[in-house]
Amino acid sequence: MTALPTVIIDIKENVTSWLETSKTYGSNGQQVMLEKIEDPQGSGFFKFKHTKNGIRSGTPFTVKEVKYDDKTINHSQLQFNDDSYIEYIAIWYWFGDPNHNKPILIEIGEKGGTYRYYATNGSATSWIPHDKGSKSQLQPEELEQLLDDLNCQYYKLVTIDITHNKYKIGSKYCCTYHNPKGQEKVTVTRGSVNAPSRGDKDIPYYNHSIADPSFKLAKIKYKENLIHSKVKHEVYSIPVSVSNVKGVYAFYSSKRRPMLIYIEGGDSTVNNKWFQKKGSNKHRWEDASVEIKSIKPENSTSPIEYGQYNALLEVLSEFPGCGYGQCDIGSGKYSYEQDINDSISDFGAIDSAGEVGGGSGKKLLDIFGPLIRLGLNGSTLADKVGLYAAGEIIGKALGLTKNTQLLSAVLSLAEGIHTPPPRQSTPGLIKPVGGGTKGLNPDSPSEDLEPPKAALSQAPDLPPNPQPYLWFLPATGLAAYGIYGGAFAGTGTLTGLGWWIYKRSKGDPWVRQI
Repeated sequence: MTALPTVIIDIKENVTSWLETSKTYGSNGQQVMLEKIEDPQGSGFFKFKHTKNGIRSGTPFTVKEVKYDDKTINHSQLQFNDDSYIEYIAIWYWFGDPNHNKPILIEIGEKGGTYRYYATNGSATSWIPHDKGSKSQLQPEELEQLLDDLNCQYYKLVTIDITHNKYKIGSKYCCTYHNPKGQEKVTVTRGSVNAPSRGDKDIPYYNHSIADPSFKLAKIKYKENLIHSKVKHEVYSIPVSVSNVKGVYAFYSSKRRPMLIYIEGGDSTVNNKWFQKKGSNKHRWEDASVEIKSIKPENSTSPIEYGQYNALLEVLSEFPGCGYGQCDIGSGKYSYEQDINDSISDFGAIDSAGEVGGGSGKKLLDIFGPLIRLGLNGSTLADKVGLYAAGEIIGKALGLTKNTQLLSAVLSLAEGIHTPPPRQSTPGLIKPVGGGTKGLNPDSPSEDLEPPKAALSQAPDLPPNPQPYLWFLPATGLAAYGIYGGAFAGTGTLTGLGWWIYKRSKGDPWVRQI
C-alpha cells in the first residue's frame, strides 16, 4: 500500500497579510496548506485550516507531529496516532489575538465525514475533548456560542448579548462556566432617559454592565426578535476589543430591534459614544455622537433639556418602526421651525447677500449671507444655534438648489475649507483613517430580515476622511484576519454644517447637479 503523506502541523501559524487568505509552510515534501476564513461569518472568530499541500481536497493523510510553535502537543490529547487518517486539522482564534497567543478550539475532520472537537484547557498545549467521540459538524450558532464561552472562561473576554428580553431585569450572565458558579460578569438593568416634562415620553434602555474590570469586552451580539415573525432569527455580532468598558446601553424599536447603543467606559474610540444602525443591510453601526454627544444615560437621573431630547428622538426616528415621534411642550406641539427661527434671531435680521446665482441660489445665500459676513464657520454656527437648528438651515437650503458650483462655494465660505470631489472607491475594501487596519465594506443590498448574501460588496464613495464606523461584518469571501484593527476608523474633517450636508446629500459633498 502506498504510504500516505505525513506532515508536521503548527497550530500557531498565521496568515498575516490582510490581502491573503492562504499560504503554505513547512519543509519540502512536508508542506502544509493553511487557509483562513472567518467562521462563523461576522462572529469575529477566525478558523485556520491545515491540510497537506498539493493533494486534492478531502484526500486523507497522516500527521507526524502537532505542535504549537516549538512545543509538541501530545497526540493522545487529540486522540489519534501516526497511522490515523485525517482530512484536516483546524483551530480557531479570536480577531483580537493577532499573535495567536490564545488558541480556543481544535476541529479534526476525519475520513468519512465526521468531526472531533477539542477545547483549550487554558494553555496552547493542553486540550480536552468537547463532548465525547466523533460527531457531525457544529452549526454556526452553536459554534459561536462555544467560542464565546471558551473565550470568557479561559481568557477573560466577555460577550454582551443585547437581544431584547433575553435576560430579565436584574439577571446576570456571561458563559457556561461562570453562570452555574454564580460568578457571572454582566448584569442587566433597565432605566430611561428622562423626558423634559411629564407630558413627554421617557426613552427606555437596557444597560448591560461589566462589574469585573479584569474582563475585556470582546463582542456585542444580538438577535432581531421580531414580533409574530416566522423568519429565522439570525445572530448578528459587533466584534470589538476594548478594556475597561463599564456598560453597554441598548435602545430598541417598537419591533424589539436594537437600533441605538451607548458605551460607557473603554478607550477614546468608544467611551461615552453613541452608535446607530446604518446602511442598507441595517447591521452597520455608525458613530452618532455628534448629534447627541451631550446625553449620558448613566447620569440621566434628572430630565434632559428639550434640545437634547429632540436630538435623541430625531436619531431614534431614523430607524423604521422606531415608535418614537416629536415631543410636545406643555399643551402645544413643539415646533422645530420656531426653535430654528428663535436661534437665528440672535444674529439679527436675514437680508440678501447678493444676486449671485439668482432664483434658488439667491434664497440659499439669503440664509448664509449674514452668517458669512459675521465670519461664522460651520462649527461656530453649530455652537451658537445648536447642531439640529444649524442642520435644518442647511436642509432648507438643500431643498432649494442642487447647483454644484454654488453649493461648493458656500461650503468654502461657511466651512473655511474646499472639499475636493470624493475619490473613486475600491471594490469591497475600505482603508480606515487614523492608524486602523483595512476592513471590508459591509453595506450590501439585502432584505430587512435576511443576512447579507453578497460575497464581496461594493464600497460607496467616501469623503477623504470618513466618519468613524463600528462595522458589523457580513458574509464575505475575503474574511481577512486583522480587519478588526479597531472599533472605529479615524474622525472626519467635515464638521458641523459640512458633515451635515455630506450626510443629507447621500455621501457626496459635491451635491450632484440635476
